[in-house]
Amino acid sequence: MKTKNIYTAPAHSLLHEVEEILVRRAKRGDTAAFDQLCLEHYDALRKVALSRVHRMEDAEDAVMRAMMKAYIAISCFDESRPIRPWLAAIVGNCCTDILRRRRDEMDFPENFDDLRAGHEDVQKEIEAAWTGRAAAVAIAALPAKY
Repeated sequence: MKTKNIYTAPAHSLLHEVEEILVRRAKRGDTAAFDQLCLEHYDALRKVALSRVHRMEDAEDAVMRAMMKAYIAISCFDESRPIRPWLAAIVGNCCTDILRRRRDEMDFPENFDDLRAGHEDVQKEIEAAWTGRAAAVAIAALPAKY
């Protein structure tokens, strides 16, 4: 007689079922369920953010902001879909906001002539280097008996 193995379900489908339960509970206002979802996906979302903003503190900030936004919007989430892509999209939007803020905070000089001060000869140096390089390439291209 063949016995039935109760552990035949693939692990990923069990995890998916647990995630669906957590999402349903979070949509009903269960903060512990939402916290568990955040913990489950935090590392992956931080990697996504870090690949965009390239600074750990900004990546962590993006994930935390995304979690706050997700908590507010969880009631609109379609629970038949996986939550990680939805969270990753929110993280991506938060990263974009951080990059925009970083760009806006950069100090650009009002007068670019200040940047040129002391570097008047740079253009001449570049032209001389290219001329020398062009001459070396032309000489190297000459036939051996020239």
